[in-house]
Amino acid sequence: MSALVVRGAVAVVEAAGRVRLGDVVIADGRVVDAADLTGARVVDASGCVVTPGLVNAHHHLLQTAFRTLPGTRGIPMREWLPAMASAYGEAGVDPDLTLLAARAGLAEALLSGVTTVADHHLTWPSGADTVGMARAAADASAGLGARLAFVRGTARDDPQEAAASAEAIVSALVPEGAGGVSVDGMLQVAVGPAGVHSDPRETFELLGEVARRHGLRRRTQANEVVDVAIALERYGRRPLDLLEEWGWLAPDVTLAHLCDVAPDEIARLAASGATATHAPGCDVPMGWGVAPVRRLLDAEIAVGLGTSGGGSNDAGHLLADARLAMQVSALVGPQLPASEVLSMATEGSADGLGRPELGRLTPGSAGDLCLWDVSGVADAGVADPVAYGIASATTQIERARAIVNALRSFVGHLEQIEREEDLNGIVDECLHFVQLRAADAGVEVRLDLAPDPVHVRCERVLTGQVLLNLCFNAVDALAGVPPEQRRLTITTRDEGGSGLLTVVDAGPGLTRDPFEESFTSKEHGSGIGLALSHRIVTRQHGTIWAERSPDGGSRFAVRLPRSAPRR
Repeated sequence: MSALVVRGAVAVVEAAGRVRLGDVVIADGRVVDAADLTGARVVDASGCVVTPGLVNAHHHLLQTAFRTLPGTRGIPMREWLPAMASAYGEAGVDPDLTLLAARAGLAEALLSGVTTVADHHLTWPSGADTVGMARAAADASAGLGARLAFVRGTARDDPQEAAASAEAIVSALVPEGAGGVSVDGMLQVAVGPAGVHSDPRETFELLGEVARRHGLRRRTQANEVVDVAIALERYGRRPLDLLEEWGWLAPDVTLAHLCDVAPDEIARLAASGATATHAPGCDVPMGWGVAPVRRLLDAEIAVGLGTSGGGSNDAGHLLADARLAMQVSALVGPQLPASEVLSMATEGSADGLGRPELGRLTPGSAGDLCLWDVSGVADAGVADPVAYGIASATTQIERARAIVNALRSFVGHLEQIEREEDLNGIVDECLHFVQLRAADAGVEVRLDLAPDPVHVRCERVLTGQVLLNLCFNAVDALAGVPPEQRRLTITTRDEGGSGLLTVVDAGPGLTRDPFEESFTSKEHGSGIGLALSHRIVTRQHGTIWAERSPDGGSRFAVRLPRSAPRR
C-alpha cells in the first residue's frame, strides 16, 4: 500500500458545506479516514487551503491552438462559428495538432488546480483519422497525469460516419471500461453533438444509440444565442423542445451554456434529471449572455463549471472563471457565494460526468486534490481564506502562460524561429515534472549536464515538451526492470556546431528504431508522442534518433543547431 498524508493546512474543503482542519490521508489513490502511515509520504500544507481537484466540465482543448484569432473576439456567434471553422481548415486538424493542443490545454489546467477535463471535441475533417485524434488527446492526458473525459462530438458531421467513429473510439480507448470509463478511472469516453443549431435529429439519435450500448454519458450545448435563433428559424421550436423530443433530456445528459432559458424550461430540466454546465468565461466576454445559475440550483439541477475553449475564452483557468461566475451572477439574480461556486467547479462538474468519486475529499473518493497557497501578501487581512481563494483567482493565472505561448507559432511558421536558448536551462525547467513522474515509478533521475551553457536555436517550450516525452517514455520502459536498475540519465553537450541532448535509460533496450516503421516504442502506445517530437525537432532544423545504449537500455538523442553565445 502506498500512502500520502497532507498535513498542516489552514483548511480542508471536503465537499459542499464541509470544511475542516486536520490531515488528508490517501491510500492507494483513495481518501481514507485512517491508514498504516509507516513510510508514508508527508506533504507540508502549511499556509495552504486544500480542495478537491477542480473538474472542468466543458472544454474544447483543440481551441487552445486558436486563441484570440483576429476577427473572432466579441462578434455574434453566427460570425464566430465560420471564422473558427476557416481557421481549423487552414491549420489542418490531425492527430499531431490534437496532441499538441491537448497537452498545452491540459498543462494549463493542471497548473490552475484542475485534475479532470471534459474535452468536447467537435472538429473532424473529412477522411480524418478519428481514432488517432482521440488517442492523441488520451495520450496527452496520460503523459501529464490528468484525468480526461473525451467527448466524441459532432458539428455538421455525417450522422452515420459520426456514429461509426464513436464506436471505434470506444473500442480503441476504453475496451474494458464500464460505462465508458477506463479501469483506472483516468480516461472516460462520452458522446455529444454540438447542438441543434448544427446537427440534425439523426445525429442525436445515432449517438444516443452508441451511448446506450456502452453506457456512455451524453453531452451537448443548448440555449445559446445562436442555438435558440436557429432552432426557431429551422424548426419553429426552441432547443429544449427538440432535445426532449429527440430523447436528449435525461439523467445521463449534460447541457452546457443555457444562457437563454425560461422558467418553464428550468422546471422541465429539473424533472428530466439532466445536469447543466455554466461557462461564463466564454459567454460573458463574447456577449452571449449569462446563465441563471441561481435559479438552476434552486430547482435542484446539478450545475458544473467549464471554461469552454480558447476560441472564445482566452484562458483555460477554471478558478478564474469561478471568480467570474461569482461576480456576474448578480446580473441575473442573487449573487452566488464563493463556497457554492467552488462546489460547482468540483462535485457539480463531477456529477455531470457521472463520477461521484471525483470533486470531493470524503472517504472513498479519488485522491485528487489541490493545495492553494494563501500565505502571500495578496492574502493579508483575509478572514475567510477559502472564499478569498476564489475571489483572488486572477493572481494564479500567470503560472500557466509560458506553457501555451508557443502553440500558435508551431501551428503556423515554426521554421522561422531563430531564438537562442540554453539546453541546460530547458532541462532545469522540465526537471520538476520528470522527477514527479519518475518518483511515482521508483526511477532515479541523474543529470550529466555540460558545465557551461549550451546555446542552440530552438523554441524553448516545445523543445521542453520533446524532453518530457522522451523522459516519460524512459520511465515507462523502466517499469519492467528490477527496482535497483530503474534509472535514467539526462545529458547535454556542446559539440561545436550543434548542441546535443540525450536521455538514456537502463531498461530492456530497443529492438528497432522507433522512428522507422512506426513511431512507437511502447507495446500499446499510439506513438503519436514520438511522431510529434520528431516533427518538432526536424522543423527546428535538428535531428532526433534512438539507439541501444552500450551499457544496455535505450538512448534517445536530439541535436539542434548551435547559436552564438550571448554577449
